[in-house]
Amino acid sequence: MSHEAAPSLPQSNAFDFIRLAAALGVLFSHSFSLYGLAEPMVWQGRTLGSFCVYIFFAVSGYLICQSWLRDANLRRFMLKRALRIFPGLAVALLFTVFVLGPLATDLSPLDYFTSSAIWAYLFSNLSLIGDVQRLPGVFASNPYPHAVNGSLWTLLYEVLMYFVLAILGYLGLKLRTNRIFALALLVFPLAAVVLILAGKEGGWPLPLPLLWRLGLAVDGFHLANLGAYFFVGSALCLLSQQVRLNPFLALGLLGLMLVLPYGLMFKMLAWVAIPYAVIVFAYRGPALLRRMGRSDYSYGIYIYAFPVQQLVSKYAASLGLGWGVSLSCGLGLTWLLAVASWHWVERPAMSFKKRLLRPTPAFAADRATSAP
Repeated sequence: MSHEAAPSLPQSNAFDFIRLAAALGVLFSHSFSLYGLAEPMVWQGRTLGSFCVYIFFAVSGYLICQSWLRDANLRRFMLKRALRIFPGLAVALLFTVFVLGPLATDLSPLDYFTSSAIWAYLFSNLSLIGDVQRLPGVFASNPYPHAVNGSLWTLLYEVLMYFVLAILGYLGLKLRTNRIFALALLVFPLAAVVLILAGKEGGWPLPLPLLWRLGLAVDGFHLANLGAYFFVGSALCLLSQQVRLNPFLALGLLGLMLVLPYGLMFKMLAWVAIPYAVIVFAYRGPALLRRMGRSDYSYGIYIYAFPVQQLVSKYAASLGLGWGVSLSCGLGLTWLLAVASWHWVERPAMSFKKRLLRPTPAFAADRATSAP
């Protein structure tokens, strides 16, 4: 990768606000289906939650690429990513199994705690290599039965993107060329196009390298589709000197999405329009949103919202709570857990970054003054 300096962008940005809004959007979208209502479609047959996930991946692609460019060391890069993902996830899983589960199960405490299913749930979701969504007797009679935390499926794809970016970045560093990254930008959208044309949009199991003998696989279309958003975000960071952040262009691209019918052209436009509009908003949006505090509750909201909403939904009918009250209770409890997660788990874990070795000299210069 080339070492040229990034353009002078404002130090303040709205990435914290964007991630928070996306996390709340997922919570709001899920509130319908978890209450037993049809989840509303907001745009071209897609739910608000789907578009919020796309926004998450676009922002992640930009910021994770930015992190690599500051410190192109593979070991430090992966350690920083692990410190951001796994401590908060581990505590959320333990809370779900040992606090929320006993409150929501139809089994006796003895039957619940002696079930091997709780350990399968912990291992599967903490390792990200399985798809165990059930705890014994938990949420069995809910409107959306059995599912404990349906939001966690995206974390595997997020981590896979980290690995791909790090490998491509390492190769680009060795070859001193940006072409490796440009190739990634092409590979994921092209793979998604091929899968769509082949009728695989509904799902295409793809065995995981080294783990295929265990029957573990990812969905090839999700990998390609989410990868397209992630690596377009990465490309916008990589090519920040060449790409102008124009609000009118961003609005034009989003407006074009409104008039295109849902299909291949719509998806291809979305892979570019959504990441570009998000990055433009982050730097050109209202100054008030770019001056938000540095507390990032979005991850905590994302990993706690689903089980908390399921718990609220379990008791909503018996207590005569309407959808609005159920949503408010779920939001309030989730917010409290997200705040606790950030201040007591996530931020302390991330503080270990300061103990890492100094950045690679070639990348030590402040390449991106737009850092979050």
